[in-house]
Amino acid sequence: MKNQKNFFKTGILSFLLLGGLLAYGATSNNRNIATKISREEAVKIAKKNTPNGQLKKVKLENTKRGPVYDIELWEGNTNTKKEYKIDANTGQIFRAKTDIDDDELNPAIANTKISVEQAKSIAKKQAPNATFKSIELERKKGKLVYEVDLIEGNTKKEYKIDANTGEILDFEID
Repeated sequence: MKNQKNFFKTGILSFLLLGGLLAYGATSNNRNIATKISREEAVKIAKKNTPNGQLKKVKLENTKRGPVYDIELWEGNTNTKKEYKIDANTGQIFRAKTDIDDDELNPAIANTKISVEQAKSIAKKQAPNATFKSIELERKKGKLVYEVDLIEGNTKKEYKIDANTGEILDFEID
């Protein structure tokens, strides 16, 4: 009877440990996923299909089909976004989607003094070893604000930057 209780306790502890490890793996930033195609190569593949595209987001995900880059580009001077799912081993685009986003503003058509590249640079100065994840331009309380997300190790760093002054308005770590 005592052996059955110990076996049951060990089983529950093992189940909880495995669940925790799986949850950690699902929420980590996937920097250690093995790929044959680099982030830069994946962005070039997406830009080849949207030549006037401006990078909005690049994210590496581990999916059932293997490692996949999720890349979003603004298309030219419009509020149209192009999203590409690119196989991180072959470079093949297996999904392309077009979306018009009324919630976010395309920096190319918004009247800002700070460019997307300048906003990224401001954030990167705060975290020089971080990797770019995404950038959005939104109107917050009447101000145009860039939200720049960077990944450093297993930490997401989010900077809110005034799109006209370059001032960091807010900073969060997840």
